[in-house]
Amino acid sequence: TEDLLLLARLEGHAEKMQQVNMGLLLEEIFEDLSPLHPLLKKKIPQQKLKIQGNPDSLYRVLLNLLDNAFKSDTQAEVLLSCWRQEQEVLVQVQDQGPGIPAVHLPHLFERFYRIDSDRNRNSGGSGIGLALVAEVIKLHHGSIQVHSQEGQGTSFLLRFPLV
Repeated sequence: TEDLLLLARLEGHAEKMQQVNMGLLLEEIFEDLSPLHPLLKKKIPQQKLKIQGNPDSLYRVLLNLLDNAFKSDTQAEVLLSCWRQEQEVLVQVQDQGPGIPAVHLPHLFERFYRIDSDRNRNSGGSGIGLALVAEVIKLHHGSIQVHSQEGQGTSFLLRFPLV
């Protein structure tokens, strides 16, 4: 229910934007999650990589992507990284899990789409998480790409304009 309410709010553009240092935000997420997920690794530069955004929404986006990565394979390493490329800040969540079959990739960001049709709310979510991710990134004038190969893991690459 919370995710649906947030999606509705985002569609109304009710986000309060401010300058966000993505490096600091990623460090915060890493500190919050690494005690629970010892296979979480980071590659975050010390330089300030500022974007215009809502820190709470961005935190939720990254938490969703990391949660999906950990669910795909609890024994696989997950890398959270960030860097600057020209006038953009790039953030990547990369896992070494089982990967996503190519047939599902075009539909990942659709509302209520789930890879495993036999999943239910108790075992696999509602299919709203990645739709929420896409909407938040769009609102931040960013983009998201997914690359996955079965047996070799999945990578989500987020791009945001640098402030």
